[in-house]
Amino acid sequence: MTSSGSERFEDVLVQGDAESFAFDLGPGYLGEALLPTQSVANAYSAVLADLPRAALSYGPELGPRPAREAVAALRGVDPDAVMMTAGTSAMLDVIACANRSHGGTIIVEAVSYDLANAVFRDHGYNIARTRSEETDPVQALTQSLEVHHASAAFIYLTPTLGNPTGRTMTIEQRNGVIELAQRFDVQIIEDDAYADHAEDADRPLSLAQLASGLVTRDHQPLVIGLGSGSKVLGAGLRVGWLLAPPAWLHRFSSRGLFRSGGCANQIAALVLAHLLANGDYSRQVRRVRHVLSERARAFRTGIAETSEGQLTPSQHWAGGLFDWIQAPDPAAIARRGELEGIRLFAGNRFGEDSRGHLRIAYGTVSAKEAHEAGRRIGTLTTKTSPTVTTVQEDQ
Repeated sequence: MTSSGSERFEDVLVQGDAESFAFDLGPGYLGEALLPTQSVANAYSAVLADLPRAALSYGPELGPRPAREAVAALRGVDPDAVMMTAGTSAMLDVIACANRSHGGTIIVEAVSYDLANAVFRDHGYNIARTRSEETDPVQALTQSLEVHHASAAFIYLTPTLGNPTGRTMTIEQRNGVIELAQRFDVQIIEDDAYADHAEDADRPLSLAQLASGLVTRDHQPLVIGLGSGSKVLGAGLRVGWLLAPPAWLHRFSSRGLFRSGGCANQIAALVLAHLLANGDYSRQVRRVRHVLSERARAFRTGIAETSEGQLTPSQHWAGGLFDWIQAPDPAAIARRGELEGIRLFAGNRFGEDSRGHLRIAYGTVSAKEAHEAGRRIGTLTTKTSPTVTTVQEDQ
């Protein structure tokens, strides 16, 4: 398609492009400036030249072996414990369907990814949130499990640079969560889509790695880990992986969906394997980390210049797409921002306990744009906040 032809269809080619914002701090994925277009194009050409039949055929249910081995090396696990997927959202839907007989409730964090919860509700689950996001996650999860463990199908967690708060659980908290899951005999689904945005030194072992070999009383994996290459390479690739014990993976992959269609995204899995092997994936990871950090610093500088101290950035930010900003009236700020061409989300979109926050996403703005957006949001905040008038009483 020519460039002029693609422009005619721009609003129906990319999700959300029908809406236009001067400063878009909403999307939880990488924008055009950060996409490794040439590397991905080269990888597709190489895969189609070297493996034409494999690339355009149904793949093995667990995914092509080169991709599973490449992901295993990336994550430090056994290749037999890896299944290639078409991204996290699709696999959450499959897992939600498969686990329906285990219980009617899914336990999630006090503030959690809203669209994952939408997937769960599509399957008729009740969503049980832990207590305030300010509470220690182990303590909060303990309280929820004491109430809901009998009806819980599983626990859904995003422990590394999670959406929306950008927080990362410590190794102590991760071990505590695993001990709780064992005690209450409830499976954990770990959504680790943003793990590669974290600096290596700041990223603890995943829950799936820490719980390797542990099972529930009915011999299900205690932790099923979901990972993604799309948050580094581009959301449209729809490529990711699932980590679980080999015996369970073989049973899981015998479901009709995989027997009928094979690997959920065969050609993209082979492309990911190529990019991991030639080093382009690692180079892109370093680039994404650096650029997102630049944008976050610029935005935080901007709000500091104009918000008169009314916007407080999270002290937990350690990289990644998302920032969690304490604000006096997030919903009003988000509404006014949209009127002025700035998209951002009030925290109550992600949970009842997050009414005092804004979620900022750095995927699609430049550092210069992030700084200007921060300045404008700071100004909006001072205009939106109620004026406090002190009345002196008669003596």
